Amino acid sequence: MQTSKRYLPNLTLLMLLTGQALANEPTDKPPEEGLVMSAMTRNVLPGIKDDAARMKPVFTFGKQCFSTASNLDEARNCNKEAVKVAHENGLNDFEVEDFKQWNDQVRANVLKEIEGMLTYIACTEAARNITEYAKCDDPPI
Repeated sequence: MQTSKRYLPNLTLLMLLTGQALANEPTDKPPEEGLVMSAMTRNVLPGIKDDAARMKPVFTFGKQCFSTASNLDEARNCNKEAVKVAHENGLNDFEVEDFKQWNDQVRANVLKEIEGMLTYIACTEAARNITEYAKCDDPPI
């Protein structure tokens, strides 16, 4: 089987575009990215980071508030206040689910989701490029 002369340059171009043509030398610097990934880092990642920065105060507030909510009324008040914090941070379409009950199990589930979001936000903030961001776990919400 003969290899097309066009195949190798196209493969090389694809590898350069995706960043796969780089040497695998250990370094403490972030890996360089191909043209497509580099463009995504410049054009997409700033918006993702901006969204994460706007969400952080909402979930930080939620963690504090829901940790101390001792009854259904207090939990519902946390929801209302979280929506206010979201709106203050430009998240005008931020919605919450109204609680039908509030107990230790519900609190634990809510705090687990909030902690997952805070972990996602921290990962997003730390991402130096789109490749690193892609390694962040999807938010639980």
